[in-house]
Amino acid sequence: GTSQNPTTANSTTSNGTGTGGFTSTLTGLTASTLYYVRAYATNAVGTAYGNEENFTTLSPTLPSVQTTQVISVSSMSAVVGGDVVQNGGVAVMARGIAYGTQQNPSIVQNFTSEGSGMGAFSSTLMGLSPATTYFARAYATNSVGTAYGNEVTFTTTLFNEVTLGTGTGTNSGTSYPAPYGTWYWGARHQFLIRASELSSLGLTSTPIRSLAFDVVQAEPQPLNDFSIK
Repeated sequence: GTSQNPTTANSTTSNGTGTGGFTSTLTGLTASTLYYVRAYATNAVGTAYGNEENFTTLSPTLPSVQTTQVISVSSMSAVVGGDVVQNGGVAVMARGIAYGTQQNPSIVQNFTSEGSGMGAFSSTLMGLSPATTYFARAYATNSVGTAYGNEVTFTTTLFNEVTLGTGTGTNSGTSYPAPYGTWYWGARHQFLIRASELSSLGLTSTPIRSLAFDVVQAEPQPLNDFSIK
């Protein structure tokens, strides 16, 4: 305990029975604190105590964290891994990935949050710009401050072209929805694209920046003033 002459009425450990040497691990201690300890043994007569020793626990330090690897990269996202290997003597309250287009990114700029505690984790970086080089570092925060792991770099790809639907369509001649046709002047034709279709193609919840249609046959009239809005 934190007072001299601790007894079994205070905090204790239990290391079996019988005679002989033993060691005991004291857990849940407070950093930068003076503790007093005595070995004890109990038989039918009562409890006896050994000589008193004392020690001071170490002051907490910054945690130790590693940036493990860039797991996957696309045009607008990437997955980066990290691992908190030491907590610095106190609980890790936050961890994640700091990233940006400049070296040595920190949580002052863009960062993700992946819970707390020690161990490995991965984080998905969203909303990135295509064909852009990024720098990333894992971070971990405890009561002392924030520590960063080694820096990794990756470059996002160009936009991926994604094809939706069957690639064919036929006018009904009288009703919507229908591909562009000449059966009604100035008609506005609608194509329904479900979120489930986009998700199945690997798209995430980011802005769609361009659309393209491949008109393979225009009859009986040319496609005048055709636009996508």
